Amino acid sequence: SDNYVSVDYTSAPFAIDGITESDTSYISGELTADKSVSEYRITYEDGTSEAISVTDIPAAAAPRDGIVVTAWYDADGNIASTITQNVNMGEPVPASGGSKHVYITKDMTFEELTQPDATMRGWEIKHKPGAKYEIAPVYTFTNIGDVKEPKTLDGVFEDGYYDITFKKAETGRGDIYVNGAMVGNNVDQADADRKVTDGALYTAEDVKITGGKISVSMTDGSTMLDYVKVEKKPDGYERPQRVYIIGDSLACIYYGDFEKTVGGGRSGWGQQIGDFLNVPVTDLANSGQYAAGLYRDAFPGVMANAEARDILLIECGYNDRSYSTRDEMRTTVKKMIDECRAAGIIPILVTPNASQHDYKPSVVWSSYLKDVAIDKECQLIDLSKESYDFLYSLYGDNADGVVTKNYNLTEVGGDTLHSSYAAAYKWAAMVAQGMKDLGYGDIVNTDYKYTFTDTLGNVITAEVK
Repeated sequence: SDNYVSVDYTSAPFAIDGITESDTSYISGELTADKSVSEYRITYEDGTSEAISVTDIPAAAAPRDGIVVTAWYDADGNIASTITQNVNMGEPVPASGGSKHVYITKDMTFEELTQPDATMRGWEIKHKPGAKYEIAPVYTFTNIGDVKEPKTLDGVFEDGYYDITFKKAETGRGDIYVNGAMVGNNVDQADADRKVTDGALYTAEDVKITGGKISVSMTDGSTMLDYVKVEKKPDGYERPQRVYIIGDSLACIYYGDFEKTVGGGRSGWGQQIGDFLNVPVTDLANSGQYAAGLYRDAFPGVMANAEARDILLIECGYNDRSYSTRDEMRTTVKKMIDECRAAGIIPILVTPNASQHDYKPSVVWSSYLKDVAIDKECQLIDLSKESYDFLYSLYGDNADGVVTKNYNLTEVGGDTLHSSYAAAYKWAAMVAQGMKDLGYGDIVNTDYKYTFTDTLGNVITAEVK
């Protein structure tokens, strides 16, 4: 019957491809003997996917009137015995344990119904009629433990794109690597009003795997993992264009719960920019970083996983003044631009945003970043000037500290540098607007708006026009 298929499957062939006229199929037996496989997913050619469930496969229904022949085989593959039985169309075909094949025959035409046992446990696949699909395993590796030193996962990993989910076993911040390339930066970094009570569940999307190996590791404090979940994208997956971000604390992600009030919830603009884009975002910015540090840590992670046409937003200049030199910053940023272009990746420089701490149109070493953009004919978004011009248009000389109360962090003791949750949305919209103005409007979302009211009663809208 078209409704029943049987596949002998081991870890060697990674996925099962199918196309059928029915809307339900069964795969009997174990799809793989690998104990780390936690589930299987069915993915259709339109990109949608869902988990498939384990069930008791029912006895086959006779597709037509005929005679059922149940045949048992010995160890050498010879028929040991048979039972025949008349059935009408739609009646269940009885089956019992043991190694057997079940056929229905009429006029000496045999059609196999089940193999080897219609009552065994198996995978029930409810799929779209006539749809092409692929079934692939999802690996879950538990009790990972300390990964200060790289730990290789035991599985069969075909070359391709993977989504890899990490469950941290502790709340301290940590950097996550796959095969030596960074995929998560400062995961679980909190702040005074951001409370992290459990290790983050962090997913790195579209990680490129080649050579059949996946190793995981963590640095920068926290190194303990609870589990790792590995899911391969299906064959033929059309990876979307992706935006990568590297930068400092003004662009990075912060974790933990907080009250979403104006002046609270320390956030980086890279954390919010995904709402203003139509493509996925990977933010590898990190507090305290500068150009040379980004080139050493985060940038290799971008180069390992990015593809041609991807965009890399490079924000730096603030901490370079403290940890580097002007020449090193300029030289390093130029190297990143050159390496991006060689790989077909589009680099865009972004200057640091203004704040109460730096209430001026050129924040710290923004001018040197602009010099690099001119020298390398590289696109640049002058967030420093754009953010200052916006703040000055509303608050003038800011004598009463209104910028701190709304755009910085009143809730954490007067931090005048870092952005509040609301402000990060405003700066993110400005970066997205800059991308649109530079010619990338096809990936910018002009429908999303974030609105808040400042302490003077002004309604502030973050959007791209």
